[in-house]
Amino acid sequence: TATCAKLACGAAIRATEDVLLGKCKNAFALIRPPGHHAEPSKSMGYCHINNVAVAVELMLRRKQAKRVLIVDWDVHHGNGTQKHFWNNPDCLYFSVHRFDGGAFYPFSKDGDLDQIGGPNAMGRTVNVPWPFGGFDDGDYVYVWEMLLIPIAKEFSPDIVVVSCGFDCQEDDKTGGCFVSPTGFAYLTKLLMDPAIAGGKLVLVMEGG
Repeated sequence: TATCAKLACGAAIRATEDVLLGKCKNAFALIRPPGHHAEPSKSMGYCHINNVAVAVELMLRRKQAKRVLIVDWDVHHGNGTQKHFWNNPDCLYFSVHRFDGGAFYPFSKDGDLDQIGGPNAMGRTVNVPWPFGGFDDGDYVYVWEMLLIPIAKEFSPDIVVVSCGFDCQEDDKTGGCFVSPTGFAYLTKLLMDPAIAGGKLVLVMEGG
């Protein structure tokens, strides 16, 4: 497990760095195990190393990026990623997830509407918590067009990194949502807008 987790994290780092350096326009890190539940002090939910958090943190420390937008569309809230960047104004974490009042995994209130970032980064955490299952393409596209895209353009990141979980897709019985392959394609296309990070986009596999 440790070897696989380190290889997965290395792939996420390489994909993010290659897009930032212009070696490729976009990248998709098809990796396992996933990462977004892994917190700074513990592993959770099949996640041992937070691949996205490590990759983004490294790009910021190396000054290869000044600002990074992380979009998490996995059906579960990325509690680990949120905690890592909670007080960092250089990273904006945006998550759309099933919440059920905190009764859906990871079973906490961290993904609620009022969780907006620490004292140095207020507004840099944006949660869209679905109150139950059943949300579909139209719901996700509405959130993208009315909330995420305007915020992304205002934040003006150097790159967009997606915690790309597919457990909100229509055939996943655990997630209970109904995003189609066409829906995922359209959400991705919206994030590749040249007005947002010049179209620099990295997808990093999570769950589902």
